[in-house]
Amino acid sequence: ADAATVYECLVRALSDDSAVRKPAEEMLSSYQGRAGFCSILADVIEDKSRGGEGEGARWLAAVYFKNGIDRFWRQRRNAPCIGEEEKAALRARLLRLVHEHNQMVAIQLAVLIAKVARVDFPQAWPELFRHLLNLLQGADLVLNHRVFLTLHHILKELSSKRLVSDQKHFADITQQLFPAVWQQWCTDTQTLNRMMHSVLFEGRPYEGEERPHMQLCLERWQLCLKVVRRLVLFGYSSDAKSLQEVPLVQQAVPTMLQVLQQLEGQFRPRALARQADVEAGLLQLIETGCVKLVKTMVEIQATHPWSFRTSPILGATLQHCYVQILTAHESGVATLDRLLIQYMVFIHNVLKCVAYRRAFSASSMSAGHAQGAPTPRGELLQRLSKEVKELLDAFFTPGQLTRLACVLVERFLVLRASDLEEWAADPEGFALEQEVVNWKDRLRPCAEALYLTLLENFRAPLAPVVMQLLEDCNRSCPPPASPEQDVELTPALLRKEAVYNAVGIAAFDLYDYLDFSLLFHSNLVREMHLTHPNARLLLRRCSWLVGRWVSKVNSDIRVESYRCLLRLLRHPDGAVKLAACASLRCLVEDWNFTEEGFVEFVPECLRALFDFLKGSGEYDTQLQVFSLVSLIIERLGERMGPFAHTVTAMLPHVWEGAEGQPLLRIQVLVASQRLVFALGPQSPSIYAFVLPVVGHSAKPSGPEALNLLEDGLQLWHTVVKHAPQMVPELLQLFPLLLELVQQTLEHVQVVMRLLESYVLLGGRPFLEAYGNMTAQILRTTLGNVKEKGTLLVIPVLDTLVQCFPHEAPPLLEPVLQKALLLLYAGESDLVCAGVAALFARIIVQNAGYFEQFISAAPVREQSDGSPEGPLYVFLDVFLDKVDSMGTIPKRKITALALCTLLTVRDPTMLQRLELIVNACTSVLYETEGDQDRIPNGYDYWVARSDTAEESREDDAAESEFSRRRHIFNADPVNKLSLLAVFKEKLEECMAIHGQDRFNAVVNAMHPSIVEQLQKWVGRSPPQHQPA
Repeated sequence: ADAATVYECLVRALSDDSAVRKPAEEMLSSYQGRAGFCSILADVIEDKSRGGEGEGARWLAAVYFKNGIDRFWRQRRNAPCIGEEEKAALRARLLRLVHEHNQMVAIQLAVLIAKVARVDFPQAWPELFRHLLNLLQGADLVLNHRVFLTLHHILKELSSKRLVSDQKHFADITQQLFPAVWQQWCTDTQTLNRMMHSVLFEGRPYEGEERPHMQLCLERWQLCLKVVRRLVLFGYSSDAKSLQEVPLVQQAVPTMLQVLQQLEGQFRPRALARQADVEAGLLQLIETGCVKLVKTMVEIQATHPWSFRTSPILGATLQHCYVQILTAHESGVATLDRLLIQYMVFIHNVLKCVAYRRAFSASSMSAGHAQGAPTPRGELLQRLSKEVKELLDAFFTPGQLTRLACVLVERFLVLRASDLEEWAADPEGFALEQEVVNWKDRLRPCAEALYLTLLENFRAPLAPVVMQLLEDCNRSCPPPASPEQDVELTPALLRKEAVYNAVGIAAFDLYDYLDFSLLFHSNLVREMHLTHPNARLLLRRCSWLVGRWVSKVNSDIRVESYRCLLRLLRHPDGAVKLAACASLRCLVEDWNFTEEGFVEFVPECLRALFDFLKGSGEYDTQLQVFSLVSLIIERLGERMGPFAHTVTAMLPHVWEGAEGQPLLRIQVLVASQRLVFALGPQSPSIYAFVLPVVGHSAKPSGPEALNLLEDGLQLWHTVVKHAPQMVPELLQLFPLLLELVQQTLEHVQVVMRLLESYVLLGGRPFLEAYGNMTAQILRTTLGNVKEKGTLLVIPVLDTLVQCFPHEAPPLLEPVLQKALLLLYAGESDLVCAGVAALFARIIVQNAGYFEQFISAAPVREQSDGSPEGPLYVFLDVFLDKVDSMGTIPKRKITALALCTLLTVRDPTMLQRLELIVNACTSVLYETEGDQDRIPNGYDYWVARSDTAEESREDDAAESEFSRRRHIFNADPVNKLSLLAVFKEKLEECMAIHGQDRFNAVVNAMHPSIVEQLQKWVGRSPPQHQPA
């Protein structure tokens, strides 16, 4: 395609008519990646003769050019790439395209050049910055602006590269660029000062050609400042690690501070005083410049703290920020919030600076000494810390700290008129916004952060100041004499709310200074009973204060706190109710919470919370309220039984109202799970709600499966565990498990636990109804999961075989075949040990089936070429894994299986007699040796949890625990004495093979094994006591 064709496509691609636009977009997409397409786009951009329609096409050409650089500039395998010759030509043209009058096109070109520079500089484009600096030699203001715009985007790209070589290149760029850029910034600063002085002090009108010229100068000034900032930050490694001073900090920051003081102290007050005569654009120009300067100094201090440490820099900047904060309202000049935020952030960062915090530590003076011998780095660090400590101690005097803390609390923590209007318009929205706003985005949260940092670093001098503020506000705004007392929105009331806020957020630092019990009885209780609408400020703050000081809410005031908070949960103001809800949550979560002290308030609390839930339209409010309901259910546990009907009556309403709100529905699932756990055997009383919810949330193909499936499975498992008996509705949910494992094996842990719980609950009727489906679930899972998943499947197979020794093995034969292959394949020791113990149980409980099963297994050739039977292939692997079994239950059942195999009527079995005897006698020492050390009545179900499953604390549920105990007591393996079985099977083996042949094999054993055999065979087995 030629330039004309591409231009027409670009014009059509800008059309509002989709029938015209889409074919053009498809045509342009087909051109991308073709040789020469980017050159044609450059031709379109360079052609400025087409007027208004052409400007849009030029902008779109720049966008396509930029996207083409992203996709086709770098060489990639099996992808088209722009040729080297075309790249060289494009690089040369890009520098000519920098002189662009259209701002939108210029921005796209700057980003485009930056992307090329990221790939090609310095190897393929070493002269880039030299050419850009040459373009600055002329007097064209627009061209200079575009060059700095391009430099800004290039440096933004290059500074993000983290390789050491790239950082070295950036350091070289800094040395090359900084003098010219800094000179231009200083020149622009002087130009702007002259322009503003002529407008503000000489009466020159801010209109005509003066305005765009000043605007362009300001934009270039800001771009220069951004370039300087990036060069200073990334042109040197952080001196916090290197301890090497950055000379550019010493050069740039004092000038920046001087310019800031001039803008803030000279031009801005004059502009505000003449605001009627001066357009708002000039005031905005000044304020924007101030904010950019302070942000730049904040970032430089954070990156190069030691270079910033000197008194002309750090001390002067701190003093300027301090003065501006203190005089923001005293001077009568309304300081821009964004600027005050930056001043507070600077002081906050200085106090939080990791490098400077050494100066506050007494141990810092000995830092860097290794075994008493000072090192050069240690001596330098000690000197730097000493300088900073002296400077900060001189600045943060008790008097200045007191004034700063008082200003922060009494001016910046006080609610403004705009805050009260926002509160009145939307109480819940106002309260929720206060919780999520970033502290650097709003003035009050920023003041709170600085106040807390001051208390953290200067607790001793400032804590009494805060206590004095609390005392003063109680005198100026005393507690009410009666609940019906009128409340006016006076400055004293707003100040008291702010002081309460300060006391609450600093609860940790004021812990040893405030008697909260006294404050509660003398102030908070009386203020929380106020009924006047204007009292909502104190009601919200007092209830919030209880939650912040929960660690000091002792038993004497806890009951009264419950009463007050429950009363406020009925308040008509949403912000007050949210604060009461949050504090109530703190009290319930508290370590000192007791069910006995709260149980009398549960009915009223649940009703108030559900009424709040029904009346609220805020999604976040519903989440907070229902999470508190869920927490109450969890903390009360079994005591929740009498109040379950209150919760279950509301759950359907909440579930239906939460359609399309997955987080709230998750909370409902969690609350239902905790309620089922609390009800235990009485949980069928809520099946009418719970089981349909399980069916909806645990359905893998359901519309909300992505969000609800995991919590739905947990609820399902809890229901089955605590079910006293199987019901048809619960049984009908089981096919969802098969659907789930066929779709994903991500939830294998809960699926296996749920399957085992179904086996224990449903018994033989369950196996008859869903045995084939159970086998299919296990067959789909085994062999398709990693080791951890396999270790979750094996216990379920073991449970099935134990519960149904005759029915389960034939049903599970395909699964057992896969398990046998895992054993033969030499999987991890844990997997092989689990599989071996599984087959050991089958041998002990259904030897006939095992003989039939193993006969169909593959045979193996011996060294002489003759085949070896499948039983002996299995037995050799089986014997090899005996020592991998780390628990007594597995080792005992394995020994019992080996004893059973001794009775096989095959002479080849005698060849393994020595290994079998050795394994059995070693287990005998563990199970029936020292009766004082190893108990016979070990719990098989607890001990078998070594299969890398997570600890099953939840198995203590009454219903499932009783079913497990019943199976344990019925387990024949637990009742058998290994010694008696061992002696019995040895005698049968001797009878089968003949005494002479048997004795010959025994005499050929290792003497130590013969000795152990004689020791055990000669003893009478102890009387086995089942657990």
